[in-house]
Amino acid sequence: MKNFKLILGLLVVCTVVFSSCKEEKLGDSIFDTTPPVRNKFDQWLYDSITIPYNIQVFYKYEDIEASNQYNLIPADLGNSKKLIQIVKHTWYEAYDEIVGKDFLRAYVPRILQFIGSAAWNDDTNSYVAGTAEGGMKVTLYVVNWLQTTPAFLKDNYLHTMHHEFGHILNQKIAYDPAFKLISKADYIGGDWIYWNQQQSLAKGFITPYSMDKDGEDFVELYSTYINCTAAEWANLMQLAARTNVLYPDQVTRSNGQGRIKIEQKLTILRDYFQTRWNINLDQMREILNRRTNDVQTMSFNEFLD
Repeated sequence: MKNFKLILGLLVVCTVVFSSCKEEKLGDSIFDTTPPVRNKFDQWLYDSITIPYNIQVFYKYEDIEASNQYNLIPADLGNSKKLIQIVKHTWYEAYDEIVGKDFLRAYVPRILQFIGSAAWNDDTNSYVAGTAEGGMKVTLYVVNWLQTTPAFLKDNYLHTMHHEFGHILNQKIAYDPAFKLISKADYIGGDWIYWNQQQSLAKGFITPYSMDKDGEDFVELYSTYINCTAAEWANLMQLAARTNVLYPDQVTRSNGQGRIKIEQKLTILRDYFQTRWNINLDQMREILNRRTNDVQTMSFNEFLD
Protein backbone atom coordinates (compact mmCIF):
# COMPACT_ATOMS: atom_id res chain seq x y z
CA MET A 1 0.00 0.00 0.00
CA LYS A 2 2.86 2.31 0.85
CA ASN A 3 4.45 1.69 -2.51
CA PHE A 4 1.17 2.41 -4.31
CA LYS A 5 0.77 5.74 -2.50
CA LEU A 6 4.36 6.70 -3.30
CA ILE A 7 3.92 5.96 -6.99
CA LEU A 8 0.60 7.82 -7.04
CA GLY A 9 2.27 10.82 -5.40
CA LEU A 10 5.04 10.85 -7.99
CA LEU A 11 2.53 10.72 -10.82
CA VAL A 12 0.73 13.74 -9.39
CA VAL A 13 4.00 15.69 -9.08
CA CYS A 14 5.06 14.79 -12.61
CA THR A 15 1.65 15.78 -13.96
CA VAL A 16 1.95 19.19 -12.26
CA VAL A 17 5.50 19.69 -13.61
CA PHE A 18 4.59 18.75 -17.19
CA SER A 19 1.47 20.88 -16.99
CA SER A 20 3.50 23.88 -15.83
CA CYS A 21 6.03 23.43 -18.65
CA LYS A 22 3.24 23.11 -21.15
CA GLU A 23 1.68 26.40 -20.16
CA GLU A 24 4.97 28.35 -20.17
CA LYS A 25 5.28 30.74 -23.15
CA LEU A 26 8.48 31.66 -24.94
CA GLY A 27 9.46 35.31 -24.76
CA ASP A 28 10.05 37.57 -27.79
CA SER A 29 13.25 37.06 -29.80
CA ILE A 30 16.21 39.22 -28.79
CA PHE A 31 16.93 39.74 -32.51
CA ASP A 32 15.17 42.23 -34.73
CA THR A 33 13.10 40.11 -37.10
CA THR A 34 11.44 43.07 -38.82
CA PRO A 35 12.08 42.94 -42.59
CA PRO A 36 14.25 45.89 -43.70
CA VAL A 37 12.61 48.76 -45.55
CA ARG A 38 14.37 49.14 -48.89
CA ASN A 39 14.18 52.02 -51.32
CA LYS A 40 14.56 51.33 -55.06
CA PHE A 41 18.36 51.56 -54.91
CA ASP A 42 18.57 49.24 -51.91
CA GLN A 43 16.29 46.74 -53.63
CA TRP A 44 18.45 46.83 -56.76
CA LEU A 45 21.58 46.23 -54.66
CA TYR A 46 19.89 43.28 -53.02
CA ASP A 47 18.66 41.77 -56.29
CA SER A 48 21.69 42.59 -58.48
CA ILE A 49 24.65 42.42 -56.10
CA THR A 50 23.82 40.67 -52.83
CA ILE A 51 21.83 37.70 -54.19
CA PRO A 52 23.93 36.81 -57.29
CA TYR A 53 27.38 37.60 -55.83
CA ASN A 54 26.91 37.28 -52.05
CA ILE A 55 28.19 40.84 -51.51
CA GLN A 56 26.95 43.53 -49.14
CA VAL A 57 27.44 47.14 -50.28
CA PHE A 58 27.90 49.93 -47.72
CA TYR A 59 27.30 53.22 -49.49
CA LYS A 60 26.18 55.09 -46.37
CA TYR A 61 28.90 56.17 -43.97
CA GLU A 62 29.14 53.91 -40.95
CA ASP A 63 31.76 54.56 -38.26
CA ILE A 64 32.06 50.91 -37.37
CA GLU A 65 33.06 50.04 -40.95
CA ALA A 66 35.22 53.08 -41.76
CA SER A 67 38.88 53.45 -40.82
CA ASN A 68 39.61 55.85 -37.96
CA GLN A 69 43.12 56.37 -39.32
CA TYR A 70 41.92 59.06 -41.75
CA ASN A 71 39.59 62.06 -41.79
CA LEU A 72 36.84 60.84 -44.09
CA ILE A 73 33.52 62.08 -45.43
CA PRO A 74 30.49 60.11 -46.72
CA ALA A 75 30.08 59.15 -50.35
CA ASP A 76 27.69 61.20 -52.48
CA LEU A 77 24.55 59.17 -53.13
CA GLY A 78 24.38 59.97 -56.83
CA ASN A 79 28.01 58.98 -57.35
CA SER A 80 27.51 55.83 -55.29
CA LYS A 81 24.66 54.78 -57.55
CA LYS A 82 26.87 55.27 -60.61
CA LEU A 83 29.97 53.67 -59.14
CA ILE A 84 28.31 50.42 -58.12
CA GLN A 85 26.98 50.05 -61.67
CA ILE A 86 30.52 50.66 -62.95
CA VAL A 87 31.96 48.13 -60.50
CA LYS A 88 29.38 45.55 -61.57
CA HIS A 89 30.17 46.12 -65.25
CA THR A 90 33.98 46.29 -65.02
CA TRP A 91 34.73 43.89 -62.17
CA TYR A 92 31.97 41.40 -61.41
CA GLU A 93 30.64 40.91 -64.92
CA ALA A 94 34.16 40.91 -66.41
CA TYR A 95 34.99 37.79 -64.40
CA ASP A 96 31.53 36.37 -65.15
CA GLU A 97 32.35 36.70 -68.83
CA ILE A 98 35.67 34.88 -68.67
CA VAL A 99 35.18 32.22 -65.96
CA GLY A 100 31.51 32.28 -64.93
CA LYS A 101 29.51 33.67 -62.00
CA ASP A 102 30.29 30.79 -59.62
CA PHE A 103 33.96 31.78 -59.59
CA LEU A 104 33.30 35.29 -58.35
CA ARG A 105 30.69 34.17 -55.85
CA ALA A 106 33.27 31.84 -54.31
CA TYR A 107 36.19 34.25 -54.04
CA VAL A 108 35.04 37.88 -54.14
CA PRO A 109 35.21 39.95 -50.91
CA ARG A 110 31.91 39.88 -49.04
CA ILE A 111 31.75 43.62 -48.31
CA LEU A 112 32.23 46.58 -50.65
CA GLN A 113 32.40 49.99 -48.98
CA PHE A 114 32.29 53.46 -50.55
CA ILE A 115 33.93 56.53 -48.98
CA GLY A 116 33.50 60.00 -50.44
CA SER A 117 36.91 61.50 -49.73
CA ALA A 118 40.47 60.34 -50.23
CA ALA A 119 42.37 58.61 -47.43
CA TRP A 120 45.22 61.09 -47.18
CA ASN A 121 48.65 60.11 -45.86
CA ASP A 122 49.85 63.18 -43.96
CA ASP A 123 53.52 62.27 -44.08
CA THR A 124 53.77 61.92 -47.87
CA ASN A 125 50.92 64.13 -49.13
CA SER A 126 49.65 61.10 -51.06
CA TYR A 127 46.36 59.27 -50.74
CA VAL A 128 45.09 55.72 -50.67
CA ALA A 129 42.61 54.90 -53.45
CA GLY A 130 41.45 51.63 -51.95
CA THR A 131 42.12 49.02 -49.31
CA ALA A 132 41.28 45.38 -48.63
CA GLU A 133 40.92 43.66 -45.28
CA GLY A 134 41.72 39.99 -45.02
CA GLY A 135 40.05 39.16 -48.29
CA MET A 136 36.66 40.02 -46.79
CA LYS A 137 36.18 43.73 -47.50
CA VAL A 138 37.27 46.19 -50.18
CA THR A 139 36.96 49.94 -49.58
CA LEU A 140 36.96 52.40 -52.47
CA TYR A 141 37.71 56.04 -51.66
CA VAL A 142 37.34 59.28 -53.68
CA VAL A 143 33.77 58.39 -54.70
CA ASN A 144 32.91 62.08 -54.67
CA TRP A 145 35.53 62.72 -57.37
CA LEU A 146 33.97 60.21 -59.76
CA GLN A 147 34.64 60.66 -63.47
CA THR A 148 33.82 58.13 -66.18
CA THR A 149 36.92 58.51 -68.36
CA PRO A 150 38.97 55.30 -68.73
CA ALA A 151 42.09 56.95 -67.30
CA PHE A 152 40.33 58.13 -64.14
CA LEU A 153 38.52 54.84 -63.61
CA LYS A 154 41.73 52.85 -63.99
CA ASP A 155 43.81 55.07 -61.71
CA ASN A 156 41.29 55.43 -58.90
CA TYR A 157 39.10 52.32 -58.91
CA LEU A 158 39.85 49.57 -61.41
CA HIS A 159 43.53 49.20 -60.61
CA THR A 160 42.70 48.98 -56.91
CA MET A 161 39.88 46.46 -57.40
CA HIS A 162 41.93 44.05 -59.49
CA HIS A 163 45.03 44.54 -57.32
CA GLU A 164 43.12 43.56 -54.19
CA PHE A 165 41.34 40.69 -55.91
CA GLY A 166 44.73 39.43 -57.10
CA HIS A 167 45.82 39.27 -53.44
CA ILE A 168 42.78 37.18 -52.58
CA LEU A 169 43.47 34.70 -55.37
CA ASN A 170 47.15 34.20 -54.57
CA GLN A 171 46.31 33.79 -50.89
CA LYS A 172 44.07 30.90 -51.93
CA ILE A 173 46.65 29.37 -54.27
CA ALA A 174 50.29 30.50 -54.05
CA TYR A 175 52.23 31.55 -57.13
CA ASP A 176 55.57 30.07 -58.23
CA PRO A 177 58.37 31.07 -55.76
CA ALA A 178 60.56 31.71 -58.81
CA PHE A 179 58.70 35.01 -59.20
CA LYS A 180 60.31 36.43 -56.07
CA LEU A 181 63.81 35.40 -57.14
CA ILE A 182 63.79 37.60 -60.25
CA SER A 183 64.06 40.82 -58.20
CA LYS A 184 64.90 39.34 -54.80
CA ALA A 185 67.74 41.79 -54.09
CA ASP A 186 65.78 44.86 -55.16
CA TYR A 187 62.73 44.90 -52.87
CA ILE A 188 63.01 47.94 -50.62
CA GLY A 189 59.91 48.01 -48.42
CA GLY A 190 58.47 51.44 -47.63
CA ASP A 191 61.27 53.27 -49.45
CA TRP A 192 59.36 52.73 -52.69
CA ILE A 193 57.74 56.15 -52.06
CA TYR A 194 60.98 57.84 -53.17
CA TRP A 195 60.84 56.30 -56.65
CA ASN A 196 58.87 57.34 -59.72
CA GLN A 197 57.52 54.98 -62.37
CA GLN A 198 60.28 55.53 -64.93
CA GLN A 199 62.85 54.64 -62.29
CA SER A 200 60.98 51.56 -61.10
CA LEU A 201 60.41 50.34 -64.66
CA ALA A 202 64.12 50.55 -65.44
CA LYS A 203 64.78 48.52 -62.30
CA GLY A 204 62.36 45.76 -63.34
CA PHE A 205 59.19 46.81 -61.49
CA ILE A 206 55.94 47.83 -63.18
CA THR A 207 55.19 50.53 -60.56
CA PRO A 208 57.09 52.01 -57.61
CA TYR A 209 54.74 50.21 -55.20
CA SER A 210 55.86 46.92 -56.76
CA MET A 211 59.22 47.48 -55.09
CA ASP A 212 57.71 47.04 -51.62
CA LYS A 213 57.76 43.20 -51.64
CA ASP A 214 57.09 40.30 -53.98
CA GLY A 215 53.39 39.98 -53.07
CA GLU A 216 52.76 43.59 -54.10
CA ASP A 217 54.96 43.14 -57.16
CA PHE A 218 52.82 40.21 -58.29
CA VAL A 219 49.42 41.91 -57.98
CA GLU A 220 50.65 45.27 -59.27
CA LEU A 221 51.88 43.51 -62.40
CA TYR A 222 48.57 41.65 -62.72
CA SER A 223 46.38 44.71 -62.32
CA THR A 224 48.55 46.94 -64.51
CA TYR A 225 48.72 44.42 -67.34
CA ILE A 226 45.00 43.64 -67.56
CA ASN A 227 44.05 47.32 -67.29
CA CYS A 228 46.49 48.46 -70.00
CA THR A 229 45.73 48.60 -73.69
CA ALA A 230 48.28 46.90 -75.95
CA ALA A 231 49.67 50.33 -76.90
CA GLU A 232 49.94 51.44 -73.26
CA TRP A 233 51.79 48.26 -72.35
CA ALA A 234 54.20 48.65 -75.26
CA ASN A 235 55.00 52.18 -74.07
CA LEU A 236 55.75 50.92 -70.56
CA MET A 237 58.10 48.28 -71.97
CA GLN A 238 59.96 50.91 -73.96
CA LEU A 239 60.52 52.89 -70.76
CA ALA A 240 61.60 49.73 -68.94
CA ALA A 241 64.31 49.11 -71.54
CA ARG A 242 65.97 52.50 -71.01
CA THR A 243 69.59 52.65 -69.88
CA ASN A 244 69.83 56.35 -69.01
CA VAL A 245 67.84 56.66 -65.78
CA LEU A 246 68.69 58.76 -62.74
CA TYR A 247 67.82 56.81 -59.61
CA PRO A 248 66.76 58.42 -56.29
CA ASP A 249 70.34 58.30 -54.96
CA GLN A 250 71.36 60.46 -57.93
CA VAL A 251 73.34 57.67 -59.62
CA THR A 252 72.72 56.76 -63.25
CA ARG A 253 73.33 53.05 -63.58
CA SER A 254 70.38 51.43 -65.34
CA ASN A 255 71.60 48.48 -67.39
CA GLY A 256 68.55 48.11 -69.62
CA GLN A 257 67.46 44.91 -67.86
CA GLY A 258 64.16 46.33 -66.57
CA ARG A 259 62.10 45.07 -69.50
CA ILE A 260 63.69 41.63 -69.37
CA LYS A 261 62.84 41.23 -65.68
CA ILE A 262 59.26 42.43 -66.10
CA GLU A 263 58.70 40.04 -69.01
CA GLN A 264 60.13 37.16 -66.97
CA LYS A 265 57.66 37.97 -64.22
CA LEU A 266 54.84 38.27 -66.73
CA THR A 267 55.57 34.75 -68.02
CA ILE A 268 55.11 33.35 -64.50
CA LEU A 269 51.99 35.50 -64.03
CA ARG A 270 50.44 34.23 -67.27
CA ASP A 271 51.09 30.61 -66.35
CA TYR A 272 49.69 31.06 -62.85
CA PHE A 273 46.37 32.54 -63.96
CA GLN A 274 45.96 30.13 -66.85
CA THR A 275 46.78 26.90 -64.99
CA ARG A 276 45.39 27.77 -61.56
CA TRP A 277 42.32 29.85 -62.42
CA ASN A 278 41.69 29.20 -66.13
CA ILE A 279 42.08 32.92 -66.87
CA ASN A 280 43.87 33.96 -70.04
CA LEU A 281 45.47 37.34 -69.29
CA ASP A 282 45.21 38.66 -72.84
CA GLN A 283 41.55 37.70 -73.04
CA MET A 284 40.98 39.31 -69.65
CA ARG A 285 42.73 42.49 -70.82
CA GLU A 286 40.50 42.67 -73.91
CA ILE A 287 37.35 42.22 -71.81
CA LEU A 288 38.35 44.83 -69.22
CA ASN A 289 39.35 47.48 -71.73
CA ARG A 290 36.15 46.97 -73.71
CA ARG A 291 34.04 47.23 -70.58
CA THR A 292 35.97 50.26 -69.31
CA ASN A 293 35.34 52.07 -72.58
CA ASP A 294 31.65 51.12 -72.33
CA VAL A 295 31.31 53.25 -69.19
CA GLN A 296 31.57 56.51 -71.12
CA THR A 297 28.31 55.72 -72.93
CA MET A 298 26.48 53.82 -70.17
CA SER A 299 22.93 54.82 -69.29
CA PHE A 300 22.95 54.87 -65.50
CA ASN A 301 19.88 53.89 -63.54
CA GLU A 302 19.13 56.70 -61.04
CA PHE A 303 16.78 54.56 -58.91
CA LEU A 304 14.38 57.42 -58.24
CA ASP A 305 11.73 56.65 -55.62
